[in-house]
Amino acid sequence: MRLLKNKYFLLFLLILSALFLASINFPHGNFEDVDVIEIIKSAWKFPAEGYGPSRSWGFPMYELFLYPTIQHFGLNGAKVESVVFYVLSGLLFFKLLLYLTKNVSLSFLGSLAFLVHPISVVTSSAISSTSQEIFFALLSITFFFRYFYEQKRRHLFWMVLFCGFATATRQDYLMLALSLATTLLFLKKLKWDSFLLALFVYGTAVLGPYILFYGVEHFTHLSLQFMGNETFARKIPRAILGYMAVLGLPILFLGFLFGAKYLPHPKELKAGLLKNPAGVLFCSAVFFYFIRFAMLPDKLEYMWVIFPLFLILVFTHIRQKSFLIPFLIAVAIPDFLQIHLFKREGANIKLNIGFSPGAVAQSRSERLRNEYRFFGDYEATVARVAREKFGCQKHLWYLADTPDNDYCIVVPEEMLRFWNPDRLSEGVDRKRLLERKIIVFDFPDNRGWRQFFQFTPWKPLNPADFRLISR
Repeated sequence: MRLLKNKYFLLFLLILSALFLASINFPHGNFEDVDVIEIIKSAWKFPAEGYGPSRSWGFPMYELFLYPTIQHFGLNGAKVESVVFYVLSGLLFFKLLLYLTKNVSLSFLGSLAFLVHPISVVTSSAISSTSQEIFFALLSITFFFRYFYEQKRRHLFWMVLFCGFATATRQDYLMLALSLATTLLFLKKLKWDSFLLALFVYGTAVLGPYILFYGVEHFTHLSLQFMGNETFARKIPRAILGYMAVLGLPILFLGFLFGAKYLPHPKELKAGLLKNPAGVLFCSAVFFYFIRFAMLPDKLEYMWVIFPLFLILVFTHIRQKSFLIPFLIAVAIPDFLQIHLFKREGANIKLNIGFSPGAVAQSRSERLRNEYRFFGDYEATVARVAREKFGCQKHLWYLADTPDNDYCIVVPEEMLRFWNPDRLSEGVDRKRLLERKIIVFDFPDNRGWRQFFQFTPWKPLNPADFRLISR
């Protein structure tokens, strides 16, 4: 029992836990997010072309580390980089909770809850910026609390610097910066001269890497068009589901059953939310990140920082430690068992409540699917079948458009959901698309546990999977 109260032994357990969780999917594929293929292509061109944006906005702080890593150590090296940041984030979160609670056991359980969350696990051994950006974000949050309680200007400097680095890794951390500033101003812990200094440091930390790696002209090509393709009537419900996925249905269910017994009284909690920095910061982040995620409710990683902020709030307000073991189990359940609410059939969605394999299995499937799609014979199979079975000498992928009527369109059937008028990209002629020969095939592509869809496994393509449809 004495060992369970020893800080260094618990840190050792955290490291072992993180390495075990990261090792589960390490051998299986390289990435779950298909956009990563563009980052990999840019990394391969790095020796000849130097640093450049992997996509329209770019991720300069991530590319700073990733490009040389892939060049020297390959794709497995890039995954090891994610593991390193994942482990460091867990240790840093332990230190942060220890600073706030002065309790080693609470800090260990809170850090373990952070490490076992599905987003932490599925991104820990993938080519993904998530582990790096959350590490910078946790550094920023750590110095936020140090500044709040100690009022030393150097802590403010480090807070905004690391928040800037997180934002330069993924732009969504602008919402964290707004949350930090709102909290300090609301609680009257930030004078205006310090605010202006912080704004300057943050702006330099964010814009500096862009200018250094891409040049000033990069900013003339930025666009928010990708955020405007869908109506908010569709986006807002998806954003709500996103919050539910980040917190997890088992956690929400546990809070509903036992919250009155183990958590502070609502009046006490309300007073705490308005008076202590953890409460105000969490509420601010929920507000700003909901706006951000509603604009493009796609990847849960966009608002991942919400969960460690939620953990800080829980672990600094908990009244009985016996609640924490069930809480930890509830966090881990979606790793292995998903509660799904919907089922996708082609382009349609149906209510379907049940259970699917958890996030770990689904992530592995998606990573292997992407290996097949980008490094296997997926494209060759599609081209061959389109030519030999349907007589298409030329074909288009996905929502590509061209005035040449000789092209057929060959897409996974689920992708037809993006052909609704309120989801098409600007400039795409829907009428012209639907007048072509359209060939579809079964190749599941949905967010699964991320949006509470029933998991559908994929399989390599064969000619029998393809069929012609009329629109």
